[in-house]
Amino acid sequence: MFPKEFSIVLFLGLVIIGIYLLMVGKLNQYALSGFILVSFFIAVGFYHIENISKIKAVSKYIEILVDIEKVQKDIYAKSEEVKNMGEQIAEVGAFTIANQGRWVSDDHLVKMIENRNKIADMLRRIGTNDKDIERILEDPDKMACWDLWENNATETDQGFYARLEKKEMSNEELNDIRKVTDELRQMFRNNMTEDILNKYLKDSGLKPEIQDKISQGIRKSYMKCDYYKNNHKLMN
Repeated sequence: MFPKEFSIVLFLGLVIIGIYLLMVGKLNQYALSGFILVSFFIAVGFYHIENISKIKAVSKYIEILVDIEKVQKDIYAKSEEVKNMGEQIAEVGAFTIANQGRWVSDDHLVKMIENRNKIADMLRRIGTNDKDIERILEDPDKMACWDLWENNATETDQGFYARLEKKEMSNEELNDIRKVTDELRQMFRNNMTEDILNKYLKDSGLKPEIQDKISQGIRKSYMKCDYYKNNHKLMN
């Protein structure tokens, strides 16, 4: 008879296989969701295999008689094993929604946040504390702020490209701006404060009017990221 812990290992193994098939193009994101759901029920079957009271073969069909009441109590009981399994499922789901469909759909960020909040609700129902929810959902929360930065940076860059087309800016100036904004992006991703980014920008040697445009984008990024962290939704 398999130990109950085997069901968790089995589920995680199947999910890893599903993610691999996604990465190599054998599954799309919708098929992956179905694959994870089926894997979950398979794992639950192994988890409750000792509850099967009798197996009876009838012709080409196999009739499995289960103690329904006991299985139902076990599935819905907030035991530590079930809670741990739910949290591990959520960790895999959080990684998947943070990385799946990136740069494919214009509304990816909105969908990611919607799915992130569904996972958070599920974790609360199984009794996970807020600190662990924050840890489990770190990937989508981090990606949300990074996406908000990229959206603001793209908006700022469009203004610089427009000036280049009008010959109000040289290619050399644009390259200098890119070097500075690339460094600012990395500093933001490393969780440095807004003041540190603005100090770096001030010491960059870029023209004051260029610094002002970039600084406005920095302010918007931190403001929108802070709003998201507090509310787990986008600022209107």
